[in-house]
Amino acid sequence: MIGAARSAGFKRWTASLFATQPASLRRLVWALPVTLLISVYYLFLASAGTFHDLASQLSYYDQMCEGFRQGHLYIPLVPSPALLASDDPFRYSNLNLWLWDATLYKGHYYLYY
Repeated sequence: MIGAARSAGFKRWTASLFATQPASLRRLVWALPVTLLISVYYLFLASAGTFHDLASQLSYYDQMCEGFRQGHLYIPLVPSPALLASDDPFRYSNLNLWLWDATLYKGHYYLYY
């Protein structure tokens, strides 16, 4: 009963809105697709064009907080032993071993933001 009353009230409100201001309907018809298009574009950019979460980049602040809680400035993620054993860990051939947006210094990863 309450749902029907709310539905009827909403119908009366929308009918009175569009009856008194027909320009509102034209704005709504134009604004909804534009808003949807902008939202989809934002999701495309925020997901680096994949429309999925970037799981590797979602936990950086969590890891930084864990490092602070343990009393140091580096994150608790341990670099790959192969990267640490390399003569030059910053060589391009080690690209698949790097942690993006982190700095390797004396065997630990630091975040610079």
